[in-house]
Amino acid sequence: MKNDKADTGPDIDSHPMFGRIALGCATVFLVAGLGYSISLQPQVLGDLVLWPVVLLILVGVPLTLCLNTVEFAILARLGRVPVTAVKALQITVLGSAANLLPLPGSTMVRIAALKAGGTPLFKGTSSTIVVGVIWIAVAFGYAGAWMLGLSNGPVAYVFLSIGVLVFLGCVIWWRVLEGGYILLLSMLVTRLLLVVTDAARLYLCFIALGVAASFAQASALAVAAVVGSAVSIVPAGLGIREGVAAAISPVVGLAAAFGFLSAFLNRLVGLVVIAPLAALLSLQSLRSKTD
Repeated sequence: MKNDKADTGPDIDSHPMFGRIALGCATVFLVAGLGYSISLQPQVLGDLVLWPVVLLILVGVPLTLCLNTVEFAILARLGRVPVTAVKALQITVLGSAANLLPLPGSTMVRIAALKAGGTPLFKGTSSTIVVGVIWIAVAFGYAGAWMLGLSNGPVAYVFLSIGVLVFLGCVIWWRVLEGGYILLLSMLVTRLLLVVTDAARLYLCFIALGVAASFAQASALAVAAVVGSAVSIVPAGLGIREGVAAAISPVVGLAAAFGFLSAFLNRLVGLVVIAPLAALLSLQSLRSKTD
């Protein structure tokens, strides 16, 4: 009976009014930013190329889901919880959908899943958080390296320094959690592949919008996703990810409007894939409980 309760996850509506205000503000910012960006670059709607969008739907987003599934499987091993590939995928999809709530939905879904599997709440929470912090280290290090290649010295060195310092802290944290170095290396490789995939998705978005951007420039925007996810009070970093991408774009020689629009398109395509999958999994779960 206790496990059934754990499967339902934590209370995700403890501050509904505050959440609605955050969602409203984020939506206004997103819509305003979208309208302003289109007004600055009105030709993007007419220049929209469909094949990169199709490639994002068929390859980009599914690859992200698969890598996130692998990441959760590694996290489960850290928490000493056996998990099947199907279950890991289910948790990944539902966690991605839960990010639409004004809370760190994916984080809460993962913690609840680990707790249901027998991991102590403190260790499950700490393990999940350290994985998120590793994402920060990898994203800033990766973006900084590409910025250095683009001759953006000062910003590149700041990003690289953040990446290195945060990573050193993660190594200490990982050892406290009694995780082995092989497991840490597996997590680093998986997270790096996820960051590269996100950069590739942004690059495809630039192509879809008819923007002459390089993969290096798209890679420099990799920190936008992690910053957006870190601002957990805003659903799925709504507007934050786009705003950060717009802010970094001029640093790497791109118009801020293009950065905003590419991040928005990347989010939109992700929702097109994830929303139906999450709905299907939820219906399947409901049917299994009623049978």
